[in-house]
Amino acid sequence: MAELYAAGFGRPGIDPEVAVRLMLAGFLLGIVHDRRLMREAQVNIAIRWFIGFGLHEVLPDHSSLTRIRQRWGAERFRTIFERTVKVCVAAKVAKGEVVHVDASLIRADVSWESLAVRHIDAVTDANEAAESERKSRKTGKYKKVCVTDPDASMATNGRNRRLEPAYKQHAVVDDACGVILDVEVTTGETNEGQVILSRLDAVAAMTGTTIKTATADAGYAYAKVFAGMEQRAIEAVIPAKAEPIRSPVPMRRFRYDAKHDTLKCPRGKMLKAGRAVKHGRFFTSRAADCRHCDLARLCLSNGRVNKAVVLGDDYPALLRARRRRERWSDEDRALYRRHRWRSEGYHGEAKTWHGLSRAIRRGLINMKIQAYLTAAAVNLKRRRVLFCQFCCSCTAKKPPVQPDIPSGKEKFLESACWRLPHSSADDWFFNSPRVHFMRNVLAHAGKSGRRVVSAFIATAFAQETPEAASAQWRAVADQIRPKVPKLAVIMDDAEEDVLAYMTFPKEHRAKLHSTNPIERLNGEIKRRTEVVGIFPNDDAIVRLVGAILLEQNDEWAVQRARYMTLDTISQMSDDPLISMPAVAR
Repeated sequence: MAELYAAGFGRPGIDPEVAVRLMLAGFLLGIVHDRRLMREAQVNIAIRWFIGFGLHEVLPDHSSLTRIRQRWGAERFRTIFERTVKVCVAAKVAKGEVVHVDASLIRADVSWESLAVRHIDAVTDANEAAESERKSRKTGKYKKVCVTDPDASMATNGRNRRLEPAYKQHAVVDDACGVILDVEVTTGETNEGQVILSRLDAVAAMTGTTIKTATADAGYAYAKVFAGMEQRAIEAVIPAKAEPIRSPVPMRRFRYDAKHDTLKCPRGKMLKAGRAVKHGRFFTSRAADCRHCDLARLCLSNGRVNKAVVLGDDYPALLRARRRRERWSDEDRALYRRHRWRSEGYHGEAKTWHGLSRAIRRGLINMKIQAYLTAAAVNLKRRRVLFCQFCCSCTAKKPPVQPDIPSGKEKFLESACWRLPHSSADDWFFNSPRVHFMRNVLAHAGKSGRRVVSAFIATAFAQETPEAASAQWRAVADQIRPKVPKLAVIMDDAEEDVLAYMTFPKEHRAKLHSTNPIERLNGEIKRRTEVVGIFPNDDAIVRLVGAILLEQNDEWAVQRARYMTLDTISQMSDDPLISMPAVAR
């Protein structure tokens, strides 16, 4: 950014890093409007720390962020986004070998009153590329356009939903940890199939990795897309659409011979290739063959004496894709199910927690800047997965990396990792609470078998000793293994972690099999610190949090069902413990 600033002219400029950090902080917190962001930064010590400002320093004006966006343009923000992708690839959070592609509509920042009905000829007159298309039409049509935001177009994502002025975001998501590898914004009426191949090429060029598999929904199931992926040696996990039935003799009853480039009708007669049209060719039959055919009455249109069919240039690739769809393996089906929550999950997360449900400014350039900043913020969240991998690498058995929970708070560890300050690396352990394990494992049992599987596993928790619990756990796993082998493997891997609480005294187990007590305490600390908002120094927050911990300790000491007592803890140690009265006398 150095070329955009002059040290000897004008008022002191804003550090570009500060500007980028401010914008990223806003999108991470879901604060997308500049005025609200600066009001929040004025009193939010976390934002001030993130941008490197002290409590006494004056923050930039909100209008400065607007001017910065206008001067930098969309390309510089795309460079910032690509930087986050390269960081994730270098850290091995993203691989780029298996990707998921999806598109989502984003409501434009216009009102319904700003829509105007304009003759389509008046719209295309200004577009020289559309001149030939305009001349080929016999009659003109009318369409709605946005007067205040001409870049937005009318679009919808469902037949039963009305058209809305919108943009369309096309995103490529990595399969490993959900890193956003590429983002592109177009008008709402742009077809997904026109964009996917160029986005895959951009991902391969940026990451330097050859894409092996790409998944997408049926909206991308076009012959051109399948042919392009075959040319790039990419396995397409896309559900190919069946041939639509538009006549009593549908196209699926015709057989195409790619070797001889001929088409055979249901009665075995040949249709030869004829004149070329846009993106395809005509295949026509002989009139003599159709004259005596018993299907002519159903097959031919009124007034025609022969059959004419238009096949696309990449029709053979579409046929191969349909045959592959019928032979999908379990891995392909699992990967397509993964596509639904990987790619569509990103769009839901971005719209719910990062302000992408609606355009915050008008114009295609501003919409691109918003999409790039949102994707960059999400990638920074994904980058924190390394923290989970680092913690788990110190254990004997590494639990799988959990996907981001779209809570906007970046909770990457569903369970807890603890390490005592004085312990060595061998003392690290991973605790998977019983409640969380049961919630996750029943997803593999199916709806009809969840109750039975839950009852079987509960028999292990009802044992008195750790040895008996482990023996019963293995017996249940062996009993389930023939019918649900995947669930049995999960039980084998999780036995030591889930039953870790059984090594504690019996009085402690009711409190330790779930992390709810600690989570309630963390929630209370968060609530009280948010009420205060700003702490002048470290001692102030230590006093507040310390008072909360002392209060919680007193409650646990005097309540009927104590969390832990010194008497029960003494059973776990050889050192004598001195019990003091809970209440001073």
